[in-house]
Amino acid sequence: MGQNQPHPDRKVLNPSVDVIKSRLSSGGSLLRQYNFKMNIPLPFLNVEDNVELNEIIQDTSLPSKTHGTQPVYYGGPLTQIPYITTYPGTISLTMMCPEKSNVRNKLYNWMDSVISPENGTVNYRNDYLAKQIDIQLTRSNETDFVSSPPIKYTLFDVFPDSINEIALTQTSQNDYVRMTVVLMFKKWKKNRDFSEEIPQTGPIRLA
Repeated sequence: MGQNQPHPDRKVLNPSVDVIKSRLSSGGSLLRQYNFKMNIPLPFLNVEDNVELNEIIQDTSLPSKTHGTQPVYYGGPLTQIPYITTYPGTISLTMMCPEKSNVRNKLYNWMDSVISPENGTVNYRNDYLAKQIDIQLTRSNETDFVSSPPIKYTLFDVFPDSINEIALTQTSQNDYVRMTVVLMFKKWKKNRDFSEEIPQTGPIRLA
């Protein structure tokens, strides 16, 4: 069994500025939180809609994972044994609200495609599931989706879980309206290949 040993070049606990610069020059610049892009496939959003989405979105997050563990005692130290991988299964998208927005309208239509607002009918999952949605952290000089971004996440079997209530007030006349959509997904993977626009067929058409 291998043993943990210190790196031969690491002689001090805190690296010098030159060491950090060397690391960045060899591995690329630091990633910025605001350099991210999202792609929601057809028929939910088309290419133009995704351009608008990435212009008005303000906040989102990358999903997390954790191991569920079970304590086991064999007579020595108490051992935690992993038995399942879990994740919250939701991400939130907070967006600005322009007066005219195809994205806002289509997100409301997508929400209505899960359960009909007219009669309360729950539709078939294939009618409202987005098979995959992609999120990329891009480099500072990249504005479009790229084939090999530093970090990309793919969410599978996604549908809108909720759209928040939008507070209106006379006391914040210099502020603007935002809406938050919570998307629910089945699982996610990191660094999965995808195309810029993901074709998806189904009986619904979201106008």
